[in-house]
Amino acid sequence: MSTTKDISDFRIQKRTALSLIPIFLLTVIVGSRLLGFDRDFEQYVEFYNEIGAGETSRFEFAFVLLGKIVQAFFGTGFSSLINLDFSFLVFLYIVAFISISIKVYLLSKRSNFVALMVIYCLMLVPLQEMTQMRVGIATAVMFLGIYHASIKNLTIPQRLLYVILGLGFHQSTILLAPFILFSNQVKEFTLFKLLLGISIPALALYFVILLAQNFTETLYII
Repeated sequence: MSTTKDISDFRIQKRTALSLIPIFLLTVIVGSRLLGFDRDFEQYVEFYNEIGAGETSRFEFAFVLLGKIVQAFFGTGFSSLINLDFSFLVFLYIVAFISISIKVYLLSKRSNFVALMVIYCLMLVPLQEMTQMRVGIATAVMFLGIYHASIKNLTIPQRLLYVILGLGFHQSTILLAPFILFSNQVKEFTLFKLLLGISIPALALYFVILLAQNFTETLYII
């Protein structure tokens, strides 16, 4: 029995170590926007300029706080789509690293790590990490809370901390809160099912919005 457990633990440790490679590569790709700018990128540039100028932001408090912390260390230089300030680039890398590292770490705990990584890279990286940055980091925090709720006997304050922090990055993740707050048997809701349950509807909604925007722009031109 102990031998089997030792082998299983070794495999998990090996996958965890190997996960450092995709974490590094994806952070570089996403943080530097090697695949180009997405439709939401301009609003994040404007957001960073606004908080740098001391203005209020419509974004959630944790996302704003993270931006202000980065600016406290790296300055509040002005950014535009053709000239990104160093401080803003650091912010992009930090957001990407937090979101990606948590998700890849959690997926590395699964025996079907490779299959999950393929799904993650094809569905969630373009949609969340590259486009919906706040949703990306918020779901990462919530997933971490779900994982810890499944393996540890978390106290109510600990569960609330995960939920508040997740909502502090994006309010839409309230849909994941019950998995942290009310269920002591979240093991049956595997990360694989949650990944599919979130990514497929989100991807479908993204393409519907994209088609609607293109259709509206076409009508405007006509």
